[in-house]
Amino acid sequence: MIAESNAELDWIIIDQLEFDSIIGIYPHERAAMQPLRFDLRLGIASMLEAARRDNISATV
Repeated sequence: MIAESNAELDWIIIDQLEFDSIIGIYPHERAAMQPLRFDLRLGIASMLEAARRDNISATV
């Protein structure tokens, strides 16, 4: 479901999530752990109706 405006969105926000991971395509990229850092903003249609109905199928 896509909300018509930002006013109708609930937000899941994750700031400064950091961890080390083995990531890459080439062997030299995968030879050592590399730091990954994420800032995420996920706007989802309001969860109010899901909360009212206690219906998990209406959630993310």
